[in-house]
Amino acid sequence: KRTTGEPANFEGVWTTRQCDSRAPERECGIFTLYLTQDGERICGRHFAATPGLGKLEESDPGSVLGTHSGNKAFLFVANSRTGSKELVVVERIPSDLKWHVVGPVVSGDQPWDNIILQNAALERDTSEHVGTEMEHLRQDCRWPDTRTEEQM
Repeated sequence: KRTTGEPANFEGVWTTRQCDSRAPERECGIFTLYLTQDGERICGRHFAATPGLGKLEESDPGSVLGTHSGNKAFLFVANSRTGSKELVVVERIPSDLKWHVVGPVVSGDQPWDNIILQNAALERDTSEHVGTEMEHLRQDCRWPDTRTEEQM
């Protein structure tokens, strides 16, 4: 249990499934958020797939950047389908993350629709592949002012 004033840990892989109750035979969609945390800075990426897997969005490391205060983190999320940048607030609620898109801070210039969830409860993903995914993210995810020549 956290003590008062101790920052929440946002690092990890957080996910939720999106199933279509009108077509239960369709494969469920998914939204996954990958985050690393270094001091006050958060860096990550996301993956989204609609139910039936008809539309996908996969971002690069560093497409999610933000900071935290207590049990809330404030993230800028680059939307690869629309080209927009969204302001998102995530809140640690005991073992999960509450995800809420506040809105775009930069308008998109691409004609594709936005498939990033607007509101969701994300659960920590503890599946086997998570360790490898997080290892790669820790190596590749940097804020622009901390990138090395090799990462540019």
